[in-house]
Amino acid sequence: ALGAWVWLSLVWTADVGQTVREGERVLVYVAAATLLLLASRRPHVPALVASLAAAITAVCLFALAVRLFDPGNGAYQVLSSDPQAGFRLARPLGYANALAIFAVIGMLLALGLALRARAPLVRALASAALVVLAPTLYFTYGRGAWLGLAGGVAALVAAERDRLDVLVRALALGAAPAVALLLASRTAALTADPGSVAAATHDGRRLAVAIAVLALAAACVPAAVDRFRPGAAARRILVVLAVLGDAVAVAVLVRAGGPASAARRAYHAFNAPAPLVGQDASARLFSLSG
Repeated sequence: ALGAWVWLSLVWTADVGQTVREGERVLVYVAAATLLLLASRRPHVPALVASLAAAITAVCLFALAVRLFDPGNGAYQVLSSDPQAGFRLARPLGYANALAIFAVIGMLLALGLALRARAPLVRALASAALVVLAPTLYFTYGRGAWLGLAGGVAALVAAERDRLDVLVRALALGAAPAVALLLASRTAALTADPGSVAAATHDGRRLAVAIAVLALAAACVPAAVDRFRPGAAARRILVVLAVLGDAVAVAVLVRAGGPASAARRAYHAFNAPAPLVGQDASARLFSLSG
């Protein structure tokens, strides 16, 4: 369907040559997906998923290492029409939004492996991989990829029969990556184009140590949650979280002046120009500008 839509856009495109190139590119995706369906067999799927998750994690680990250990290494956003995107993590793919959605694909695969893989070692490594992939996603400052992550998690929960079990386990698996994200957001020297490379390198090394410790802790989570079975306690936890989420949503709507006012503000924010983030690239994460 995507390929057909790209080729159909030849009817209204302003650049025929570029559209043909995009059409050829999407045919590669179609061919790869078709080959995967024809060549793979059900017993091989877990190994295929694990291999893909490992490859994505390795690429993201390289990208994150460059950011943490060599933050002064030139421009990160190789391809962009945004003049303020100079410090978004993009290498080695060359485009920050591409690296962001690449990391999200890895996060969803790793989450699935941490939840459902049979081998304890695979589950442990998948859980640890989440701690690497989450900061990589953060440093790209890509907003659309976060929506993709939310959609992927929603699809995972919808596809599962025992949703309560999946939610509880996913919350446990998300604890260490959440801490890694919090620490990454607090490293001011790494969230801005560094005026001092030495300060950014210092913060980067400290964050690298924290991520390594969190990854080791995350590797133990799957074994720990195996001993926990969803029951009344799990239901109470989810009810409390749901009530807190509802309370936050109500508070936001009240502060915005009601649902109609919130929708109006969101509409105007989406149509507003791109935010002037200055030296802090992380500020773009909280902008609704389209």
